[in-house]
Amino acid sequence: VLREQSSMRFEDISSRYVAETGELAKLRKQDEINQNQISELETIRDDLQKRLEAKTQDRNLFVENYLMSQEDYEVMKVRIEDVHREVHSLKTTLRSTEEDLDHNRKIVESQSREIENLGQFKRQLEDLHYGIEHHRNDSGIQAT
Repeated sequence: VLREQSSMRFEDISSRYVAETGELAKLRKQDEINQNQISELETIRDDLQKRLEAKTQDRNLFVENYLMSQEDYEVMKVRIEDVHREVHSLKTTLRSTEEDLDHNRKIVESQSREIENLGQFKRQLEDLHYGIEHHRNDSGIQAT
């Protein structure tokens, strides 16, 4: 009876051992699968982390460029306003200069007419003087 019980126990232990060994093999296989999945997930995580860092860097560069563009825009806006004021001032100065030029032309024209009139008057005086001198010489009058 003892032998039988021992034999049953041995078979029972044996079958349990085989069952647990099979279960252990399944667990080891599942553990291997899980380790592979963990490794794949870690690789995916690392890749995603790198992509996130790259995208963050891109975003930061974009923001920096945008802010610099805004600063450049503001600087250019001020420069354009300055140039606009300068152009307005130059137009005003040009208009004033053109008015001065027209006024000076009129003065020059007037002076040219005066010079011409004075030239005619001088010739008339010279003709008169010549006529008087000629008349004196003809009549024998001496100049005093």
